[in-house]
Amino acid sequence: LKTKKEENRKKKKKKATASETKIKMPHIDGHELGILATVTGIYSVTSGALGKGWFKSFIHRQPVAAFSVALGTVGILMPIVIPPIRRKLGLPTNQYDAGAAGTVYPKFTQT
Repeated sequence: LKTKKEENRKKKKKKATASETKIKMPHIDGHELGILATVTGIYSVTSGALGKGWFKSFIHRQPVAAFSVALGTVGILMPIVIPPIRRKLGLPTNQYDAGAAGTVYPKFTQT
């Protein structure tokens, strides 16, 4: 009985390391990194030039232009967000990463 209790205590004390938990990092391609760097750079330059609170005043003064910028931002972020979701769902991603290992290609049927 003592040995089983000691084994249980050892198991509880032992913590899992990062390699044992097998955390999978998201796959970021060069184009995704380029998009993030561009958006970050544009925001920082705009904030530096226009000062604090420029975003609120932009939305208040020019709502149509602000909505246009919001739609453009969604369009820019889609190539970053959509491919990882498609990979997780097992959908074809050959148009995004044709040369990567584990790429799923669509199955064509002949009728």
